[in-house]
Amino acid sequence: MQSLTNPYLLRYIAKREIPLSIANRFCSEIRYNNTNRAYYAIGFANDAGGWEIRSPYFKGCIAPKAITTTSKGTDVLQIFEGFMDFLSWQTLNPSSTCDTIVLNSLALLPRIQEKIKGYKQVESFLDNDDAGRKSFEVLKQFYPSIIDASVRYQTHKDLNEWLVALSKVKEKKIVLPAMKRGIRR
Repeated sequence: MQSLTNPYLLRYIAKREIPLSIANRFCSEIRYNNTNRAYYAIGFANDAGGWEIRSPYFKGCIAPKAITTTSKGTDVLQIFEGFMDFLSWQTLNPSSTCDTIVLNSLALLPRIQEKIKGYKQVESFLDNDDAGRKSFEVLKQFYPSIIDASVRYQTHKDLNEWLVALSKVKEKKIVLPAMKRGIRR
C-alpha cells in the first residue's frame, strides 16, 4: 500500500475530477500479479480486508468482496454504489460528516439491511440505470423513508459522471471583460 504515484493512475483520477488529496485520503496504489504479469491499480479497502481496484483499463476486486463502511457517529447515513461515486461526493462535499456505506457491488445490498436501522436519515446515491432504480426499491423496503439523492444528478448515469460534467461547465465559462462605465465620446 502506498500513495498514488503512478502517472497513469494520476491521469485517470484527474480525468475523473477527483483531487489527488481526496484520492490519497481514501485510496492506495495497489500492485498485484496475475498470470505472472505485474499490474497496478487504485485500491479502495473494504471491510473484509479485500480491495476494490480500478485502473483506466480494469475494474475488479482483490478478494474477499465486501462493503466499505465509515462511521463518524452520526445519525445520517449515505449509501454509495461504488467508490468513485463516494470519492465524487467527498470532492463536492469535503466537510461531509455523515456515516457512509459503499456497496462496492449491488449484489451486496442485502448485507446492509440491519446496518441501516437506527439512523434518523438515510440517503441513497445509486446509479441512474435500471439496476440502480431496482436497488433503490429494495432499499425502500429496508428503510421506507430513504431519500433518493440520485435526483441531484438525474440527467447523468452516476455521481461521478455528474461531477465530470460540472467540471466541464466550469471550464467553459467565459469571463467577459469588464465594461467601462460612463459616457462614451
